[in-house]
Amino acid sequence: MENIVNIGIIVAYILIAFAVLSLIGFALLQIVSNFKRAKNGLIGLVVLLALFLVAFLVSPAEQGPIYEKLNIGPTGSQVISSGLIGTYALVIGIIGTVAYTEVSKWFR
Repeated sequence: MENIVNIGIIVAYILIAFAVLSLIGFALLQIVSNFKRAKNGLIGLVVLLALFLVAFLVSPAEQGPIYEKLNIGPTGSQVISSGLIGTYALVIGIIGTVAYTEVSKWFR
């Protein structure tokens, strides 16, 4: 019974890898075949990557008792902090965009 489960897990991993490679391949094919339409999406992706890069550079690599208890090093702490800072920045940006859109409707 255990061998069947192991084989099932291995097959699932292979199928997930195939799906991810197909996703990346078709995305790159679409970008290459029609770059004008893909330009806005690529700009958004670059802005998102830049946001998380800035969040990573700004985030501290602090070690606290919780990090020591969970055996998380300074780099892991910095990655966690950058994820939180990036998420906070995105949420604040989304709230600002929604507020701007609603206020601008009043003056139309």
